[in-house]
Amino acid sequence: MMITTFCSSMMITTICSSMIITTFRSSMMITTFCSSMMISTFCSRMMITTFCSSMMITTFCSSMMITTFCSCMMITILCSSIIITTLCSSMINTTFCSSMLITTFCSSMIITNFCSSMMITTFCSSMMITTFCSSMMITTFCSSMMITTFCSSMMITAVFSNLFITTFCSSKMITTFCSVSYDDYNFLSMMITTFCSSMMITTFCSSMMITTFCSSMMIITFCSSMVITTFCSSMMITTFCSSMMITTFCSSMMITSFYYSMMITTFCSSIMFTTFYSSVKTTTFCSSMIITTFCSSMMITTFCSSMMITTFFSSMMITTFLSSMMIITFGNGMMITTFCSSMMITTFCSRMMILQHSVAV
Repeated sequence: MMITTFCSSMMITTICSSMIITTFRSSMMITTFCSSMMISTFCSRMMITTFCSSMMITTFCSSMMITTFCSCMMITILCSSIIITTLCSSMINTTFCSSMLITTFCSSMIITNFCSSMMITTFCSSMMITTFCSSMMITTFCSSMMITTFCSSMMITAVFSNLFITTFCSSKMITTFCSVSYDDYNFLSMMITTFCSSMMITTFCSSMMITTFCSSMMIITFCSSMVITTFCSSMMITTFCSSMMITTFCSSMMITSFYYSMMITTFCSSIMFTTFYSSVKTTTFCSSMIITTFCSSMMITTFCSSMMITTFFSSMMITTFLSSMMIITFGNGMMITTFCSSMMITTFCSRMMILQHSVAV
């Protein structure tokens, strides 16, 4: 009886140790779940390529802001058409306008200093592309925090912790089974097998994988709260488009400071009232009022156009948001499918354990 009991317990120990540790730890959990699904599919393909490169750098910085706003609207309409043609040629003499206004004012200050140096180089290239996209989002968030810390530390540690419990149960079987009879051994072996199987399947798969990992942390915290709410809605649409671009740039700086303060007061009062005669003063002043009104109406039209660009940008972000929701939904469906497959493999392994144990007994 002792020899039979010892041989049977050795078979159970061999089956439990070899099959559970080798098959479950190496093949299914670490290789399939960590390496293939999470690191490659989710981090690399969806987040870095789609979100950072395609949407933000190409569409927003290059196409919309530099080309449309700086080149077309400001340089062509404002500098060339209104100031040079209408104001200089019609109202005052050619020499004064050509020398002072065209060269010094338009070329040096507006085109070179304002558009090229401040807006294109400093704002678009340096701050947005380099600092925000490359440094903060790709390097810090994806590589350091998600792949290294979360996948390696938490998941592999949890797997080995549960496997240590299983190994401890297997090692306790030798001590327990050598001191009992055959009937007691048969009863205890079934209890330990059921306990190990139910503990691994229930505790590991259900509690840790479904609730903690998939539902709570990844879907709710990562996708919904951080990416959608904080990044898209609060920072990009509200702060950048509404507050900075429309209010600060168009209203405060261009309309108030540039046109009304500098052009009407300094240019009209000093040059026109001093240089021209009293008989021409009324006509010239009326002409300058017409030009000023035309400039103001052009600014209102330009402001409305910029509102249309902002509305188009908002609709583009809503469309991109819906597309990203489809990608997130597809990722969730893929995780549920992978989880169902892993549950089938786990159920099959546990049934194989019970079957081999029954055959061994």
